[in-house]
Amino acid sequence: MTFTKRVAAYFGTNAGRWIDGRELETIGGRYAWRSRVSDCRTQLGMDIENRQRHVKREDGSSFVISEYRFNGEAFRLRA
Repeated sequence: MTFTKRVAAYFGTNAGRWIDGRELETIGGRYAWRSRVSDCRTQLGMDIENRQRHVKREDGSSFVISEYRFNGEAFRLRA
C-alpha cells in the first residue's frame, strides 16, 4: 500500500476527528506527510480541512499545532 493510501485509509477510519500533524507524520512519513495529505485531496478527491492553533506555554512562549480533519464518511479504498 502506498503512503498516500495509508494516509487516506487513516483519515477514512477517523472521519470527523481532528488529527495532529505529528500523528499523520507517523502514517505518511516524516518528510512527505504534507504531500500525502495534498495527494488525498487532489488525487482521491477527499475533503480535508486544516486548522492551526496557537498554544501559549506558561513561560510566555508559544507554538502552533496544525491539525487536519476528513469531512466525509468512512470509506474503503480500492486496491
